[in-house]
Amino acid sequence: MMSPPVTALARRMAHHAITLPVSSHRLTDGQATCHYAELPALIARTDHFLSNQGIEPGDTLGLECLNTLAGAVTLLALLATGRNFFLMSGSGNDNPAKPEQDLKPPAGFCRYRLVVVRDKAMANPVFDPVDYLEVRPNEHFRGPMSAEPADGPSSHLYLRTSGSMGPSRIVVHAHDKLLANAGNCVERFGLESRDRIMIPLPIFHLYGLGAGLLPGILAGAHLCLEDNCNILRYLEAERRFEPDVAFLNPQLCEMLLRFRRRDTRYRKVITSTQRMPEDLFFRFEARFGTLVSLYGSTEMGAVAAHRFDAPLEQRVSSLGPPMSAVDLRRASSEAVSELLCQHPCGYMGYVDDNGQWLHRAVANEAYHTGDLVAVDANGHYTVNGRVNDSVNRSGYLIYLSDVEKMMESLPEIRQVVVVASDQADTHHRGSILVAFCTIEPGFEDIQASDLRSRCFNLLPRHSIPDRIVLSARIPLLPSGKVDRQALRQQARLPLPG
Repeated sequence: MMSPPVTALARRMAHHAITLPVSSHRLTDGQATCHYAELPALIARTDHFLSNQGIEPGDTLGLECLNTLAGAVTLLALLATGRNFFLMSGSGNDNPAKPEQDLKPPAGFCRYRLVVVRDKAMANPVFDPVDYLEVRPNEHFRGPMSAEPADGPSSHLYLRTSGSMGPSRIVVHAHDKLLANAGNCVERFGLESRDRIMIPLPIFHLYGLGAGLLPGILAGAHLCLEDNCNILRYLEAERRFEPDVAFLNPQLCEMLLRFRRRDTRYRKVITSTQRMPEDLFFRFEARFGTLVSLYGSTEMGAVAAHRFDAPLEQRVSSLGPPMSAVDLRRASSEAVSELLCQHPCGYMGYVDDNGQWLHRAVANEAYHTGDLVAVDANGHYTVNGRVNDSVNRSGYLIYLSDVEKMMESLPEIRQVVVVASDQADTHHRGSILVAFCTIEPGFEDIQASDLRSRCFNLLPRHSIPDRIVLSARIPLLPSGKVDRQALRQQARLPLPG
């Protein structure tokens, strides 16, 4: 049997295991706990288990991962031993909200599925990740990847993009660059071993993994994962763990404002995945502590963020300085232009389900983020929407984000997302605009027609939504981003009645 390679991550965890007081710092999910001193042995045991199952070092695994300690240790083991794997959401076999048949299968180049089982009854009182793992053949396996990248063999992580703006794609990351990306987050967020970090967001997405879990491990911090998180579960986990750093999305920030009665402050909160309304940003920081937004993507990882000592007005409105060695620029000198990014720790390219390369990233090649940006008075970039989130109506170019910002100024509206339907609008000679709105408490009796009437005094005629749909909630992807694809499908439906 071949010994696993000694990776940079394995060396860092081995160092933590023998360094006081970091060796006694804990990783927990509220049900199971381990300490940094135990991690090297747990990782070696996980790798031994995989080898005994007949899995070769070159095989690619489809890891169905949960936000549990077993999921985190398994993920760390695959990274620390340099295995190739496709990271996916998991059902845990017994989650009725996400049955196995509704999960996307691993890609066709994954020989096995590695399943992390949820809430399995254990006779062993000591945490052992192997107790939670099952190896199954991938019934969709078509053969291994046929070609290595041009820069030679390396260990790969595969992720699907969220699909919030279009068809999902499979992104390829090299392990060493993923770790360097995480190191940028440690530096920018000032993470330290004394931190107690709460991660309620999925570690099978790059935000939870690359900005939360891996930077926390590199720093040797206490870590608490929360699976299937809602506000009640989060508040209970917060009470037990007493975090001073948290990685949250805007929805959890809003839930904390609504349901947490005491204003215990965090030292640091990092949010990401979508634009946070300025009012929500100000209210959260006033009650719960200093907040920064991380800008990034599945392809580039962490791209830009303010430091925590930056002025509040800058942290609210702009992206912040780019991460170490990252170069940002606009595609043109126009007032609003697409943001381009060069990142030495970015993705390697895209592959299809058979492992065939669709696109290989080229060194020093600028990545088109798809975000439209302007430059503020401080020289920082502010996002003005997406390139593909604009429509032409009656000869006017309309950015849907501008319509959303104006509608959010109405006191009755809590959140609004505007999408363009592919149905024709005979009045404006363009796409039909549909605004999906959630309503602030106290305004539940308002009608969609009333809100649309208000828009005539707020927006130019060509920007007024043709339909307003009042929703209890805006659909989200597991990453926390708005599921605009689902909203576009809803926009095609006829009005009830």
